[in-house]
Amino acid sequence: MGAERTGGIGRLRRNEGFIAAEATHESAPGWLVEASLGTERDRTARRDRTLWTLAVERAFGESLEARIEADGDDRGRPLYGVGLRYPIWPEVALLSVSYGAR
Repeated sequence: MGAERTGGIGRLRRNEGFIAAEATHESAPGWLVEASLGTERDRTARRDRTLWTLAVERAFGESLEARIEADGDDRGRPLYGVGLRYPIWPEVALLSVSYGAR
């Protein structure tokens, strides 16, 4: 939920809401499949959107992870992306490189 104050001083008014269902499944050791489906309502713009994501992630040992994903909404073309993550300092610093295109 989001709220904003319009016109300077006054009450906060709810301007947006979002809800989603997410699922993650480990299909084999080191492999994760993730999916989400949600809806968003922007009251100010009077616009609704249906959002979705589908991703596959692969862990190569404990030091490298690769991810392929597609996400989008019902208003436009999906965004396809690939990425690599490497923990430089576990639990503190992570190096992430990604690329995406519509």
